[in-house]
Amino acid sequence: MEVTKVGVTKVSLDKRTRFRGFATVELDNSVVIANIRIIDGEKGKFLAMPSVERKRVCKSCGAKFSRSDRYCPKCGVEAVINLAELKHKSVVKIIDPKLLEKITEAVIKEYERVSKL
Repeated sequence: MEVTKVGVTKVSLDKRTRFRGFATVELDNSVVIANIRIIDGEKGKFLAMPSVERKRVCKSCGAKFSRSDRYCPKCGVEAVINLAELKHKSVVKIIDPKLLEKITEAVIKEYERVSKL
């Protein structure tokens, strides 16, 4: 597969966060991967593939509920959110290391180009 199109949306360079922007990648004019996060790591920039939050578990009764629920649907206890305990699961996983390298290089190159504007 080849990277045929890359789009980058840069966010502010807030020093309190390593998050630098979002990318959308098109592969072979056939598949689009959106909401790729660009992260500024200790060894340079890297990509975090799209993910979604897993269902939350009520600390009172153990029932699972959606992230949009403010209260447990089973026992009615208010959903207290501890950001450190939130669990996510990948939506996209690139298995081929060569393809991941191509995507990463293309996104970082486009990010650097957009940063100069």
